[in-house]
Amino acid sequence: MPFGSTFIFFAVLEVIKGAAKALYSGSFEALTYDSLKDNGKEDLYPTISANLVTVSWIGYILAGVLGGILYDIWFGLPYLVLALLYFIIIILFIVYAKEPSVDSVKVTVKNYLKQNIEGFNELFSKFNVSIVTIILAIITIGYYTASELLGISQGNQYGLSGTQVGLIFTCGYIVSVGLSYVFPLFLKKFKTLSIVVSATSALLISFLLAKFVSPVIGASLIVLRISNSSTFSNIRSIILNKNISSKNRSTALSSFALIYELGYVAIAYFAGKYIGNNSPNDFAFLLGIILLGLLVFLLVIYLFFRKKKLRRQAIKTNPFLCFQFIRVLLLS
Repeated sequence: MPFGSTFIFFAVLEVIKGAAKALYSGSFEALTYDSLKDNGKEDLYPTISANLVTVSWIGYILAGVLGGILYDIWFGLPYLVLALLYFIIIILFIVYAKEPSVDSVKVTVKNYLKQNIEGFNELFSKFNVSIVTIILAIITIGYYTASELLGISQGNQYGLSGTQVGLIFTCGYIVSVGLSYVFPLFLKKFKTLSIVVSATSALLISFLLAKFVSPVIGASLIVLRISNSSTFSNIRSIILNKNISSKNRSTALSSFALIYELGYVAIAYFAGKYIGNNSPNDFAFLLGIILLGLLVFLLVIYLFFRKKKLRRQAIKTNPFLCFQFIRVLLLS
């Protein structure tokens, strides 16, 4: 990456990186869940998932501190260090990773398209599952866009150096580690919907207020967004895995990743032009408005069809209670 100087060069590398993410996305999560299921310990998945996220965020803390310093020394140095770490990871996977036996299906070219269709069918099997999938994908697009496009550029707009941006990210990572560690306690104390709403609110606030605040508060908003990303990642994983069968888990999770990555691709080109003509924080504000509008729209649709379904069930069960039921719904 550091040695290119033409658009084609970077475009080819982005395609290669995209292919790598497509192979990775879903596979690791499915490997974790089905390995536990192999041993009859799938109930431990929320704790294991939180621990994995905690460990990964510790890595982010180190990267946040060292990445900014390495970047200030030479912008290409972080890429080379990361490449070395990936090489070590490849060796570790080859030596230690094993394919789970539970509902394991070997992927071949012949059934690749079939499995992808089944993966999307898992995500859109029912109306309520479809709505949940779309909502989670939209929120993920927000977090994904922030991490891929906005975080560093916002820091630059606030006049921060690479080292300072690294320290801000590190602060967010430290808080995120703590939240990820106590996530199993959150899951016992709070409802799933409450956790999703809190993480989504943090994301939207960081977008909507960014252009109106001072650099100090702006940096705090970036920390807020990073801090809540691990919580959202954990709860999203739990929600999706509960609605996906083991046979199609890896494919379905990869299909989900494809949805939000395609969403990012759809806005990335526009975002580049918009940021070039305006600023990163102007785009963050626009993105926040769009995400909020989409989420409210989907929520209204879900509530409308849910009430419609409840009315049908009430009439079918006891027609004489229909009017009373509707009155209660309206009053609520």
